[in-house]
Amino acid sequence: PYQPAPVYLLSFGTYLVGSLLCHQRPERSFFLWGSQMPVCARCVGIYAGAAIAAIAWPFVGRLTSLRSNGVPSLPAPEGGALRSARMLLIVSIVPAAATLVYEWTTGAMPANWIRALSGLPIGVVVAWIVQSAAPGAAEGMR
Repeated sequence: PYQPAPVYLLSFGTYLVGSLLCHQRPERSFFLWGSQMPVCARCVGIYAGAAIAAIAWPFVGRLTSLRSNGVPSLPAPEGGALRSARMLLIVSIVPAAATLVYEWTTGAMPANWIRALSGLPIGVVVAWIVQSAAPGAAEGMR
């Protein structure tokens, strides 16, 4: 079907940016309405996890402040926050790494929904780290 020039250019740009971030292999990608998505299933999971974390951030912040009941928490020791963030990131990568190990050792590719689910924790943790590091993040949550 005919696509107007602005729609075609927007679509082309989306797939071009996707190609900079992802391998875009058809057998590892979801298809919507007969068209391949601009990133693979694992990347979809990563982006979905980041979106979920961004949407949940204000609610989690309110719950955290309600639980503390106004009692200030102790500051983390020097470098403690960075070590915690690094450990969370390493743990979040484990599901994706497991799918890679499975594929490399068996020669069978996990289903795309499994690959997408394995990316979710990475997106959640990276979004949480970015939002936590944003200036004023702690004040905005209270």
